[in-house]
Amino acid sequence: MKQKNLCQDGLDLIPYIAVVGAKESESNTVALRNRKDGEQGEIEVEKVIEQLKEEIRERRL
Repeated sequence: MKQKNLCQDGLDLIPYIAVVGAKESESNTVALRNRKDGEQGEIEVEKVIEQLKEEIRERRL
């Protein structure tokens, strides 16, 4: 039980889940989910990079 709680605690630290499959790879997008706000849908890779840079600058990430 302790092990499972530690694993879940570690996952809570991950703010985004990104999925890149064949469809996303072909369209140069990322299926992105923000663990805080939920689904964000498919977003262009460049926009994801800019969003993450901004969050790091503002220390929101």
